[in-house]
Amino acid sequence: MFRNEIDDETEEYLDEKIDELDKILKDSLNLDEENIKAEFISRFYIELIEYYFLNRFSGWIWNREPESRGIDILQEKYEKLVSRIETMSEDEECFDEILNYVLNKVDTEARRTVQTNEQMAISEMLNVIKELPEKYFKTNRKIRIDCNEPIEEKVSNLLRVYDFIYRGKDNEGSINTIDNVLGIIVPEMSEGQRVFLDIISKVTLAVDEIENGDNIVLLIDEPDRAIHPELARNFIDILLRNLNECQERTIQVVLSSHSPFIVTDILPENVYAITREEGNNKSIIKQKQDTFATNIYYLLMDTFMLENTFGKYSYDKIKDVIKRLKYDEIEEQELNSIKDFIDRIGEKTVRKKLLELYYAKDRRYVEKQKISQEILHIDDEEKLRKIKRILDE
Repeated sequence: MFRNEIDDETEEYLDEKIDELDKILKDSLNLDEENIKAEFISRFYIELIEYYFLNRFSGWIWNREPESRGIDILQEKYEKLVSRIETMSEDEECFDEILNYVLNKVDTEARRTVQTNEQMAISEMLNVIKELPEKYFKTNRKIRIDCNEPIEEKVSNLLRVYDFIYRGKDNEGSINTIDNVLGIIVPEMSEGQRVFLDIISKVTLAVDEIENGDNIVLLIDEPDRAIHPELARNFIDILLRNLNECQERTIQVVLSSHSPFIVTDILPENVYAITREEGNNKSIIKQKQDTFATNIYYLLMDTFMLENTFGKYSYDKIKDVIKRLKYDEIEEQELNSIKDFIDRIGEKTVRKKLLELYYAKDRRYVEKQKISQEILHIDDEEKLRKIKRILDE
């Protein structure tokens, strides 16, 4: 937002200073490219200093009243920072001091408008990152944690700290921008898997945060809306297994769903169908029976779930074919197309019924049936041999 509001001259000035400050900081530090962890931390320091000075600190200055902001103020602050960098030694501790200097400036400037905790948040994150074993540092910009392996306490601590800071990032009195400088990416997951993980983790976190002996009501809105049917089929089981680990708490779950995979795991006395009268805003709520351990197909057949178990397009197409076969005169070419359509229908009962209508309409089929019946009544063996020879030819 800050970058969208500043004038072109200030924008150009800051872009120039990004490159300049980057060179100054890198020249002041001997990057150890043979030690990935050391290089990761060094580069992280550099990018933190650049981001918090040239975006956050500059942004809060620009947030001042017009008469007390501007490019002259930015230039003055920038020159002081560069002077401080140049007078410091080239050891790692100097970057702690530089970063704390910048973060302190950010928090001080921000207090003109709102309380923040950028300095505390970044300091805590740096500490837990430094505690991580070297094996987790895969590149100079990436930490990789394999969740299939046993999770070490230092990794759990990193995630706990990040989660605590992230959840408070938009609260007045604890504003921070942790997600702008450090992102968590869960690779190789579909959107549905991400939604599934998000719901389960939020639910268990909510329960875990209440005191023993307390009550909690969990309201979950359409947990199956983006997940694969197999995940939906397992949702209630996984949810309950996680909730059952939270002992000595009374938990009530209220959820809405359109999914038969969810309903088939719920006892009937706990299932309510909500419908709406046509032309009326009145909602009708009624209890449903025969839900628990009911075949999903039968739930779908109930208008509680669907008006029809076929797709709208295929259903209308089938109705149109039935109407044509019953009432219309159909040319031979179109009749062939209808037969091709019928052969592609997956539901055997529907296909059989349509074929009966088709054969009743197909004159060629009727004639063949008539001839077949006549052949069955021929007793003359010589005639039958002639007919067989003709058919073979």
